[in-house]
Amino acid sequence: MRNFTTIIIIGLSALLIQCETSNQHSEVTAEQPVLRSSTGIKNPILNRMVSIELDDAVVKFIDQWTSFFILKGEVDNMISNNPTLFDKTPNDIKPIFDNLDIGIPELFDNSAIWARFKVLETEVYNYNNQISTNNNSIEGLKSNQDKIVTAYYNLVLQINKIHEKSTQIEFN
Repeated sequence: MRNFTTIIIIGLSALLIQCETSNQHSEVTAEQPVLRSSTGIKNPILNRMVSIELDDAVVKFIDQWTSFFILKGEVDNMISNNPTLFDKTPNDIKPIFDNLDIGIPELFDNSAIWARFKVLETEVYNYNNQISTNNNSIEGLKSNQDKIVTAYYNLVLQINKIHEKSTQIEFN
């Protein structure tokens, strides 16, 4: 009985020590650097969303679709708090979306993809309108940035889904 009691005491002590160590570690990681964007928002997107990336097989499949990668670069810049064409004039934004039909793989030239491009384009113009009208409330800008990133991630999910479905059909 004494051995059993000793084992339980040692186990509980180890558990308490582990909990103490976890608390100390979380205090260290809680301090993150403050990031600033071109609009002055601190940490606008990084801590609020889960990142969704193109599958490696999809990247190889669309490597010639330059206009998509330009759009991806602008969204990545927004996520990283770097200046983006979305902060400029509508005339700077228009070519990004007008050129998406150039070099689009036939697999992705369908209504499901184009609908998501239109949603993304609408969100970008809403964001740009808010910036150009100097209606720069932090909450409003964060909300519009979140909508752009969400629309982009929905597009990426649809692209991944269509590509995966096409590869499954090939194997069956």
